[in-house]
This record gives sequence, structure tokens and C-alpha cells, in this order.
Amino acid sequence: MQPLQSPHSCKSSVHNGALEDSSERLSPKENKRQRERIAKLGLLEMEAGRGDLPSALALARIYYFGKDAAEDKKKAFRYFQMAADLGSDEARNSLGVMLLRGEGGPLDKTAARRQFKWAAQNGHGRALYNYGICLLNSNSSTKAQKILDIFTSCAETLNIREGYSALGILYYEGRIVTKDLEKSIRLFSLASDKGCAFAKRCLSVILLTKKSSFAERMKGLDHLKCLAALGGPQDQYDYATACLTYGSGLSYQRAFFEYCTMAAAAGHLPALYQLALHFEEGDGVEPNISLAKKLYRLASDQNCKISLIRLTNLNADELGVPDTPAHQHSLDWHMRLKLVICELNAVLLREHELLEDSREAIYLKDKQDPHVRYLLGCAFYSGRGVERDRALAREHFRQAALRSHLEARHRLAKMLWKGEGGVQDKNEALFQLKMASKCGHEQAFWIYCRLSMTVKKEVPG
Repeated sequence: MQPLQSPHSCKSSVHNGALEDSSERLSPKENKRQRERIAKLGLLEMEAGRGDLPSALALARIYYFGKDAAEDKKKAFRYFQMAADLGSDEARNSLGVMLLRGEGGPLDKTAARRQFKWAAQNGHGRALYNYGICLLNSNSSTKAQKILDIFTSCAETLNIREGYSALGILYYEGRIVTKDLEKSIRLFSLASDKGCAFAKRCLSVILLTKKSSFAERMKGLDHLKCLAALGGPQDQYDYATACLTYGSGLSYQRAFFEYCTMAAAAGHLPALYQLALHFEEGDGVEPNISLAKKLYRLASDQNCKISLIRLTNLNADELGVPDTPAHQHSLDWHMRLKLVICELNAVLLREHELLEDSREAIYLKDKQDPHVRYLLGCAFYSGRGVERDRALAREHFRQAALRSHLEARHRLAKMLWKGEGGVQDKNEALFQLKMASKCGHEQAFWIYCRLSMTVKKEVPG
């Protein structure tokens, strides 16, 4: 169910600042502002002590949000209580929320519901909504029609968007009413049109998961995209995974990497892991073991055990690349994250160009160009624009390698060593790595040095 409203809806103007104990380090201008804040607080406290309602309400907000004074929930509770006793319905609603959360005092659901009820009887819309939530979540034998009437009044009479969301959940889950999916969608749509992010997320989930048409699924993805544009890393990651699961085509594949990268740039753990996994396995992107290892390391720094396991396996893998130099481990985590994300963006930019080239290369008549062969191999290996075919990819890499394409030799060697797309041939893999390293391919050189000691048979050439 939609979270309860905070004691004050104007959070955009809140600053978590506190008064300095010493004014010696402040400039004359800052000293003046500090003295003005102290004088303002003193005046408000004096007026509140005389029974002035606006002063008591102002002090409650100041101490609750930590604006112009250190945050103090106990003082905020006391002043909200004072304002409620003076007849403020807004203070009663805020006091009810604090009682329900146990902020500034003991948790007391009964007292919270009483405060909501008093404010709702005087026409306070938010309090009415919160009172309905309390009734819905209570174990009392409250009549279902009463709860339904409360949320209907919030939505249709008071035009509170959360009222539409609450009704949408009731009809979606079939709580106290008969389950009606289509009606739930209509209610969530109304709340979403009024700017309710919670309703937009619920609507997108329903449209994507139910047996809906293609147009409805695309509409659900659009809702998630709106949330990703305005929200944080979790919203960006949700949209990225939805694109991968429900979208089709290169545009949604690109959207996955774009928004997953945005979430990873903020240090989002699942996004870091998913990107690393895609770069390790070459799923929808050119394989890049070095970048995968860096992403796994960033995720393992956040105590992600599966990332640590995969990183360890890559470091021990015979086809792995040399680990990150020791001096890079001393870099600050956020600095390393920034460097990796910059590298990731550069790789994805090149990959987007490669995607277009690979689609065009399929229709080229002259396939003798080694780079065209290499692009075709990449396309068939990852299934970008064509059906995935590892055997065909291996053949294209072989044809490009015969014409001395270095990266094709490197990719062919990996497939030969693992037996992808055909018979495993470690000696041929070492030969391809040796030829690529002789021509200056640094990664092939390191891999050849490590693998040459594991094969007893002499490498031809």
C-alpha cells in the first residue's frame, strides 16, 4: 500500500543544516545569518509559549526537518502536539504520522488513528486518506464499505491522487472488494496521470506481467522510462531489466546498457553485477573480460559474494587477462567507479557503432574484407541483428584470421580453446594467440604466455 504522507509535504525546501557551536570559523556575513536564525528561534519559542499556533507549527517543522536548527524529533513531536491542542488539523495529521512511525515518542497506532480521525472530521484530505490506511491495516472488524467510501471520497471528492492508487490496489488484490483487473488499471491510470509515481510503477508492472497486447507492454515500458528519467538508480535499473525482458530489437538492447550504466555510475550493486555478467559472457555486447573484472571488483567491494566468486574464477581462468595492477587497488572506491564507468561508456559507444556496422555487413556482397568477416563473426556470436550461431561465428573469425586480422585471431583462439562452435583444439588456439601476439596484440600475448605452459604438445609455427 502507498506509504503514509510525511508531516510536511514541502520537502524540496528542506536543508539538513545545524547551527554551529562556534562562530570563529564563519565569515562576518555567515555570523550575521547565524545570529538571525538564533534570534528567530528564540522569538518563535517565546510566541509558541504564549499559545501562538503559527509559531508552534513553524517550530515543529524546523525541528522535524532540521531547517535552521539541528534535527530533533522529540522537540518536533512536542510542538506538533502543542499545535494540535491549539486546533491545527495539519498538526494532528503530522502528529498521527509520527505516532504511527514511533518518531519522537512511543509507537502508538491507536493514538495515531485517533489523530487522523479528528483531522479528517474537519475536512483534512491527507488525514482522511491516512485514516483509511489505518482502518485497512487494522485487525478490527471495520465494515468494508466504510473503507471503500473513505478512499472513494479521497479520490473523487477531494481529488487526492493517492486515493485512486489505494482503490487500484484494492481492486487488483481483491481486498474487501471483488477483484477487477481492468478497473484496477483504470484507477492506476488516473493516479498516474495526476503524477503519482507509485501508481505509475504499479501500472507498468500490471501491463508487463499480465497477458497483454504488444501495445500495452510498450506502454508499460514507457511508464517505467518516465520513472527512470525522474527517479534514482533503482528506477533506472528497473527500466533497464524490463527492456531486456520485455523489449525486442536493438533499441531496447541499447536502452538496457544505457540505463544500467546510469545506475552503475551511482554505485547500484545489481547494475554493476549485471553489466559485468554481460561483458563476461558477451551477451548483447562485445566480450570484454578486463572490464567485466573491474565491474565485478566494484560490486565485490560492496560485499556482493557472487561477484567475488566470479571475479576469483576469472582471475584463475586460463583465458583470463592479467589482474589490475596493484597500485590501482589503492585508489578510492568512488574514483575507481568513475574510471570504470568512463571506460564502460567508451566501450558501449564503440559497440553501438559496431552494431550498425554488423547489420550492414550482412548484406555486403564482398565478404573477403577481413574486417567485414570479423564484424559478421561478432554479430553471429552475440546474436546482434541475426540469429545466434557460434559455428558460423567461428568460421567468420577463421576467415578473417587467415587474412591477418588480429582481433579475429584473438576471438578465434578463445573459441578454439573452449570448444565453442566446433571441436576443441588447444594447440590451434595457442598458434592463433602466438601469431596475434607477434603482431602486437597485447592481450593475446599475455594469454599466450599463461596458456603455453599448460599444453605439453609443441605448438606449430
